Amino acid sequence: MVANSEIQRIARLTPLTDVLASFDLSVGHVAPREEALAKAVGLTLAADVVIAAGHPKTVLALRDGYAVRSGQTNDASAYTPAPLSPAPLRIDVGEPLSADADAVIAFDAVTMRGAQAEALAAVAPGEGVLPPDADATAGLKLQLTGARLRRVDVALMIALGVDRVIVREPRVRIVGAGNNDIIHGASALIASAIEAESGIAVTSDATLEAALNDENVDAVVAIGGTGSGRNDASVRTLARAEGWVLVPADSEGYPAGARVVVRPWP
Repeated sequence: MVANSEIQRIARLTPLTDVLASFDLSVGHVAPREEALAKAVGLTLAADVVIAAGHPKTVLALRDGYAVRSGQTNDASAYTPAPLSPAPLRIDVGEPLSADADAVIAFDAVTMRGAQAEALAAVAPGEGVLPPDADATAGLKLQLTGARLRRVDVALMIALGVDRVIVREPRVRIVGAGNNDIIHGASALIASAIEAESGIAVTSDATLEAALNDENVDAVVAIGGTGSGRNDASVRTLARAEGWVLVPADSEGYPAGARVVVRPWP
């Protein structure tokens, strides 16, 4: 016969809001780390992403055509072509303009009469080009701390010259106090929820005591073990591991003076 003092009992249930509030007070941040931006899709930022230099750094072509000095095309039309001297250089979208050009004229707006290039339409200064700092200025915050990086965020940052970011990726070990379909199903559900929030779910057959002493994880989620069954010993296991039992502190069957909380890792 098992002595009453050896049976783990639940005297009362704690409201979920109280439990969540205790997490806010007792759980600290996971240590940040640097990650290559191309591998950071789905991860959570631990620091603002700030662009170091403006983009673009120089004038770029926004269309395929010819790089020209816009002043040479003033009043140009099909009836009064304007000579372009020297002959303009062909340029593709995204390429930098030479220092003596300030616009890009379309291919069909230029004709050749022998060796002489002529403009058939006028272009304004800056037409067909992207000026420096038009996309972003130096010091602009592209994303804030706590944001989860989407694929479109990563693509934009790469285009603006960002190559590394500071992220947090908590490792959470999931331990089930039992070997049945209910425990397995709950473990799979919690693991998917952790990974959906950019964490790493670690599942294994480790005991709760071994999991609590694993310094390679940031948190432990224990499923089961809080009832009065023969194998239910989660609270006593936590107490042996020098954990804090936060709720409830006055229930029958708990070790004297115990408080249940998340154990702070060294």
